[in-house]
Parts: sequence; C-alpha cells; structure tokens
Amino acid sequence: MNVTLFRNTNAPEEVNKENGLNQIGTAILFNEVGEINILNPNLLMAYDGNTNLLTANYCYVDLFHRYYFIRSLTLTSARRLIADCYVDPLMSWKTPLMNCNVLVVRNEFVGLNQIVDTSYPINPGDKSINRIMLPGDIPANNAQFILTIM
Repeated sequence: MNVTLFRNTNAPEEVNKENGLNQIGTAILFNEVGEINILNPNLLMAYDGNTNLLTANYCYVDLFHRYYFIRSLTLTSARRLIADCYVDPLMSWKTPLMNCNVLVVRNEFVGLNQIVDTSYPINPGDKSINRIMLPGDIPANNAQFILTIM
C-alpha cells in the first residue's frame, strides 16, 4: 500500500494534471489509523527523512486508485507523516471523463469566452475556462464543452 507524493502546479479545475505533476517520493501507507474516509482521508504514512516529501501538495493512493489534494502535512515524533487530503475527482476519473459521449445543453459562441445561457454566467477574468475537444470534433469548428461540477 503505497502513496505517491507530488508537487502539483496545475489549477484544480484542470482534468488532466499529468504535465504539472512532479513526483517527489513515495511513502508506505499504514492501515493502523482505523476507519478511512475515502473522499477526505487522513493518511498515516511512514516518513523516511526525505525532506522533499514535506513539500507535497498532491498524492495518489494506489489502494483507492484515486488522486488527492493535500490540505496539510503533519510530521510526528514517531517518524510518521499524516496527510489531510481530499479527493480530486477530475484526475481520479479523467479517462472516463475524457472519453465520454455527452449531450451538450449549453454552448458558447466561437471565439467568445462567455456562456450563451445566462443561467450560468462566467466572467473570463474570474477563472480560467478549460476547454476539452469532444471526440470526433473537427478542430477547425472549435466545438468544445465545459465540465461544471456542483
């Protein structure tokens, strides 16, 4: 049961974070913590003295097959590292998300950064809008969708 620790430089709303992940080490996950909340786990890991691990802000837990953001890291006197985490659903399920066939019910004009439907107004200055080409779309027609999680 390993935990791979990363330094993540990607925005949280990016689906595929692989290009911005810098692996800084691995740690062994202990199961002595008791019950683990898989969506918001507190991971108890062995600490081998690698100070790079203390800069981690992202991890992958092979036991759960999920990626997590790290809120905080605590180093105990017993050479244990505790990571307070929360799941990254976009990266954890990126393959099915990127390969899904969807019905687009809201669309944007070509070349504009605003949603046509005023039910969900987006100010381009507030957030970067991540666009994903739909499978089978011709790049020239600029057909895209925005995934919104509420």
